[in-house]
Amino acid sequence: MQAVKIGLPGFFLPFLFVARPELLLLEGDPWDQTLVTAISLLALAALNVAIVGQGFVRTGWPTRLVLLFAAPLTLIPSQLGTLIGVSIIITTFAIQRTLKAKQTAALPDVTTTT
Repeated sequence: MQAVKIGLPGFFLPFLFVARPELLLLEGDPWDQTLVTAISLLALAALNVAIVGQGFVRTGWPTRLVLLFAAPLTLIPSQLGTLIGVSIIITTFAIQRTLKAKQTAALPDVTTTT
């Protein structure tokens, strides 16, 4: 079951190729191709975190639903939808990264001296 959860975003790649032909490197200039590729990777990562429930930290259902809503927004070929989706995903990942840093800082320093 876990393999299906992890592999599920890969099944969206054919739809990405249709929605964003720049991914095939056949259309657009190199800047557009790079930007669309980065945004698509970010959307697939968000979709994976939403499905699996584990990002930088364990992800609760409200955050998973937000990411599940934001990931398809980035895939719609409109500037507003992409901007909103990317903003939500980056903000969510930044919050998770901050929580991870706080958890790591709260752990006791375990050093052994010999």
